[in-house]
Amino acid sequence: MLNKYFVSVAQNIYVNNHNANAPSNYENPVSHLSRAFNQPFPTINIKRVSSKEIEDITKSLKIKNSHGYDGVSTNILKSNIHYISSPLTYLCNRMLFSGIFPTRLKFSKIKPIFKRGDKNKTSNYRPSFIHSFIHFIFHISIHR
Repeated sequence: MLNKYFVSVAQNIYVNNHNANAPSNYENPVSHLSRAFNQPFPTINIKRVSSKEIEDITKSLKIKNSHGYDGVSTNILKSNIHYISSPLTYLCNRMLFSGIFPTRLKFSKIKPIFKRGDKNKTSNYRPSFIHSFIHFIFHISIHR
């Protein structure tokens, strides 16, 4: 019931904001940005992530027994980081230089969080997304 409600919210936003009178030759967003900016975009220098950085990011996470869809908690990650830092570093660098975030890391558990009011009314809940902790490690390494 809550899933149906959360999905309907997104569909309603789309329907309410979709302009039926929009021309059928909708402009590609990349083409629009290229046309909107007269100068080429600046070069982005991407630095490789080291195993030490992955280990430091992992060590900075709070110890929790909770986990995402993958069943891996920060407690497990922290206690095994010396064994998995090299593969995680390889995957993180591959992701950074290919520009592709792994599809499996985009998955999350959705947990309904009660806001206030009548608990039997679905509109009184908001979705909370629980990602895997490996997702967080990669996310932090991108924004460092």
